[in-house]
Amino acid sequence: WRRPDVVPHGHPLYLGMAGYSSAPTVKARLTEADAILVLGSRLNEMTSFEYRVPTPGTQWAHVDLEPRQAGHGLSMPTIPVTADIGRFVDEALSLLRAGVLHAETREARLQAAAVDRQAYLAASTVDGGTWEGPGVHPGRVVTELRRQLSAEAIITCDAGNFGGWLHRGYRFRRPGTFLAPTAGSMGYGLPAAIAAALVYPRRQVVAVCGDGGFAMSMNELETAVRQGVSVVALVFDNQRYGTIRMHQDREGRAAAGTDLGSIDFAAAARAMGAQGISVERDDQVPDAIREALASGRPTVIHMILDRAWVSVDQPAVTVERVPSLAVALTEP
Repeated sequence: WRRPDVVPHGHPLYLGMAGYSSAPTVKARLTEADAILVLGSRLNEMTSFEYRVPTPGTQWAHVDLEPRQAGHGLSMPTIPVTADIGRFVDEALSLLRAGVLHAETREARLQAAAVDRQAYLAASTVDGGTWEGPGVHPGRVVTELRRQLSAEAIITCDAGNFGGWLHRGYRFRRPGTFLAPTAGSMGYGLPAAIAAALVYPRRQVVAVCGDGGFAMSMNELETAVRQGVSVVALVFDNQRYGTIRMHQDREGRAAAGTDLGSIDFAAAARAMGAQGISVERDDQVPDAIREALASGRPTVIHMILDRAWVSVDQPAVTVERVPSLAVALTEP
């Protein structure tokens, strides 16, 4: 979970990232598997779908410097292997290449993998279909990033439900192009992007953030301006701590401490010497991203969302709407 860039998404055998906001086909494929080989993953709560994968009775091997022991709802691996996964893979491939695979068996597996691949591609489409607003659709922003970012572009992601659209819908093409916290650390996105831009000044760097997390560290825009780094921050603004609100709604509790006030993030960016762009409609997104990437300077794209958006799997639980930016900033 949150390491989706390890395997290029264009590989015909790639079937998706495990864990929160993964395509529904991923869990289905894992729960149906006769055997699972786990390379290096710690199988935390997120990656293992709340300790439901591997399922009881599934044969599985865990290769790691410290293979998993029984606990947290998971049994001991059938075969624990203490090894560096890079060396393990090299040795395993050498042995497999020396073996012989029955032609019909191989063909059947390839056909099944192709079917799985098409199911994954369909399930990971997040462009919103016929949705017509109001506000910006998060999935369409991700789709536009796929069009405009290079294979070497680095994306950082803050903590929050907004990240689900990125996890599911973006197609990573190179390892080492995604940075994100694995324990819900809000405020991570912008500082991580600045660091990445300092290390790799010739690569596109984009931070994907929610309004809550971005507000916790947006003062670092001054650092970006002072250091002269080229970094783009996309702020998905639904004026709330969406993840916490989602849990409150699911449990039937009254909302408490999750609503946020209106902040003009584009104006705040300009006040610190960065470029600020405001976006209220999907048709404004392509030009905004294009302008930000071409500017060569720190840029914030403030995107107004419908407050009804909750997560990539739960589009709406309320009927609230975010007012237009102009109205939101003039109301008392």
